Amino acid sequence: MEIMRSGQKITGLWSGSTYTIIKPLGRGGIGAAYLVLKDKKKYCLKASSDVISLTREYRFIKNTNKKFLPEAYEIDDFILNNERQHYIILEYIEGQNLAEIIRLRKLDLRTVISIAVLIAEIFTEFFKMGYVYTDLKPENLMLDTKNGILRLIDLGSLSEVGGMVREYTSVYDRAFWDCGVRRADDGYAAFEIMMFIANLLIPVHMYSFNRRGIDLILRKLSGIIPSRLYGIMSDVFKGHAGLAETRERLTMLCGLAEVAQADCLDLYINIILVASLIFLVCVILYVL
Repeated sequence: MEIMRSGQKITGLWSGSTYTIIKPLGRGGIGAAYLVLKDKKKYCLKASSDVISLTREYRFIKNTNKKFLPEAYEIDDFILNNERQHYIILEYIEGQNLAEIIRLRKLDLRTVISIAVLIAEIFTEFFKMGYVYTDLKPENLMLDTKNGILRLIDLGSLSEVGGMVREYTSVYDRAFWDCGVRRADDGYAAFEIMMFIANLLIPVHMYSFNRRGIDLILRKLSGIIPSRLYGIMSDVFKGHAGLAETRERLTMLCGLAEVAQADCLDLYINIILVASLIFLVCVILYVL
């Protein structure tokens, strides 16, 4: 599907809604996202030829009603170059994604672990609903400056538990490292989180994508992370720990004094992360 240009208008075949493209926001495995304008209000329009993935993402968001996800407003078809395409309209989140933030400065260890704990909590909620999020990467985490929370975007990679992984980023894929099969299970989710931590601390792409590369990554990390975190990562990479155990051990690690010896936190990011965790806990308690 070709990239649409600024000023181009998209009209839904069924809703009749017309949106004006402002600029591209990003491109994923199944399509592209755009900042659009309708009645002077900004939205995110995600366009794709894959109606199944878009419909799955739209329905999941509508049925989940979680603040760590964007709101979904509309799903429809449109015509582009005489071909039928599909789109969903999502809430436009004001802020920066994590990839943009880490380009500006390196995150300290405690911030990295705090983000990992939040991701583990979100993944646990997904798992309870029967899904695994398989395309974890910094670009898919938004720091929502308006609401003061960290939010997950681009849910096109959601796969049913036990099913085939359809979308992934190679660095975070355990099969790419020869550490397991490409199947959506709690071990896959745990591997993503551990590799996410590793990649925020060292450039893991410089290592061979195999078990030898994993050993070298762990050796490199052993000198810069607490022994307890090293143990968690080692267990996950070897396939000895799943999502639930990983979440519990990371949460316990967050309060340890040895983690506090890392560089000082950026206050703004820390406040948002704490607010995100408190909000998520409140939502879980309310549901229970």
